Amino acid sequence: MWRSLVDFGLVCKARPVMSALVIGSVAALGHRYPFLGGASGVLIMAWSSVATLIHELLARKNTPMNEVRAEHYIRSGENITAFLLTASGADGIWKGTINGLRAFRNTTGALRELNPLSRWMKASWAATKSELQEEKMSLFEGFRFVAGLFDNVLLPFNWLADKLKQT
Repeated sequence: MWRSLVDFGLVCKARPVMSALVIGSVAALGHRYPFLGGASGVLIMAWSSVATLIHELLARKNTPMNEVRAEHYIRSGENITAFLLTASGADGIWKGTINGLRAFRNTTGALRELNPLSRWMKASWAATKSELQEEKMSLFEGFRFVAGLFDNVLLPFNWLADKLKQT
C-alpha cells in the first residue's frame, strides 16, 4: 500500500492534468453508475481475500524464513490493505450493487419474450445505468464510496510510475 501511495504521488507530481482527469473520471463514473462501482468493489474485495489466503498458505509452506516466504507475506499484506481500503466504502458498494441487481432482475422479468442473450445484455445495461432512487448516499457515504474505488485508480498509477522510473 505504501508503494501505491508513493507511486500515486509521483505520477500526480509528474502528470498533474492526467492525474486529475483520471481521479475525476473515477469519481464521476462511480457516482453516475453506482452499480459499476459496487460491482468493482465486490470484485476487488473477493480477489484480495482469495489472494491473501493463497499467499498466506504459500508462506506457510516455506518453513524457514527466507526471501520467498517474506515476499508472500508482503503480497498478503498488500492484498489485506486493498481489501480494507475498498471496504471503507462498503455501504456505498452494497447500495450500488443491490440497486443494480434489482434493475437487472426487473428488466429480465419484463423481457421474457427476448432470447436469453438479448435479455441478459439489456438487463446488464439497465443495471449499469440504474441510479440510486430511495437509497441516496449522503455526502459522507459518497466520499467513502469513491475512496473505496481508489484501488481501481492505484493499479494504473503503479504501472505508469514503473514506466516513468524506467525512463
